[in-house]
Amino acid sequence: MNRIEIYSKDWCPFCAKAKALLKSKDLAYDEVDVTTDAGRETEMIERSGRRSVPQIFVDGASIGGYDDLAALNASGELDRRLDLEAKFDESKVYDVVIVGAGPAGLSAAI
Repeated sequence: MNRIEIYSKDWCPFCAKAKALLKSKDLAYDEVDVTTDAGRETEMIERSGRRSVPQIFVDGASIGGYDDLAALNASGELDRRLDLEAKFDESKVYDVVIVGAGPAGLSAAI
């Protein structure tokens, strides 16, 4: 199990996006709110070398902010780093029959 930490501020829209992305993958994370805690903010800067929020760490290694997280997710690298298996629900597989060879039928077949 990977340990995910996210340093965030409560007013930050990118922090909310990062947390939503992690939640959409059913990933648990520890949130460190640095809105009013200067000591924790200093800790974040020392660990990541960055002053911006969010700052996200996986198993103690910095992966950057929201843009970095989104790029890792889009490339599939996030799933590989976190050893996530693709969830395939066979109950959602359907057979489709397209009747007709006109423009609508051909378009639907694509």
